[in-house]
Amino acid sequence: MELKNYYISKEIYSKNGDDVIYGYKIKKFLYSKRTKYQKIDIIENETFGRILFLDGIVQLSESDEKLYHRSLVKPVSKFISKINKALVVGGGDGGAARELLKIGAKEVFLVDLDKEVIEASKRFLPFLSKGVLDNKKVKIFIGEGNEFIKGYKDFFDVIIIDPTDGRVLDKTEYDLFKLGFYRGVFDALREKGVVSIQVGPSVDTKWIKKVSKDFQSIFSKMDLSRAFIPSYFQEWVFITAQK
Repeated sequence: MELKNYYISKEIYSKNGDDVIYGYKIKKFLYSKRTKYQKIDIIENETFGRILFLDGIVQLSESDEKLYHRSLVKPVSKFISKINKALVVGGGDGGAARELLKIGAKEVFLVDLDKEVIEASKRFLPFLSKGVLDNKKVKIFIGEGNEFIKGYKDFFDVIIIDPTDGRVLDKTEYDLFKLGFYRGVFDALREKGVVSIQVGPSVDTKWIKKVSKDFQSIFSKMDLSRAFIPSYFQEWVFITAQK
């Protein structure tokens, strides 16, 4: 097979990390930019539509992003019925913010490290936010999520954590998968507030157990759910927990 017309994703989804290669045939290369924090690539593929990559790692595709974002956000409805203020940490593409507004959030704060992700998503992935990133109900902040959350106590009804795969992140983003950050999330939530986070592929049981154990040490209630995401080529795990 000739690979020059394929976008080869950095392998993060297999159990061992380097024993499987995923390639996406490029129908059209739409965007590529190296920012201060990462490399952003957006391609168009016949099967999955437009696909967003950060540092060579697939983040979402046009064909199944709704499945991913609903799997991340909708479970909070099991624990809470009224959402006045919500926070999305990461998720600069706007998909999680969109789903929060759909389930009735009155106001959504969105903090992302890289402004360029937000701008690229507005321009090349409009199906994601559908204007949400320009909605008056959504307040956008640029910065580190772990630092941002320290400024809030008993404030949010819901917090959605939507970073890149936590097993391969650099130090800045990896802080979003540390126990100290989860404690900050706990403090920032109002009484009976709810948090939801994408954890990673179910095949990596060691990583899933680690994150689950951290959440169980802080939150009183925790649910674990799974969804097969076609463009990821396997099952993904999500955790929802209540203060």
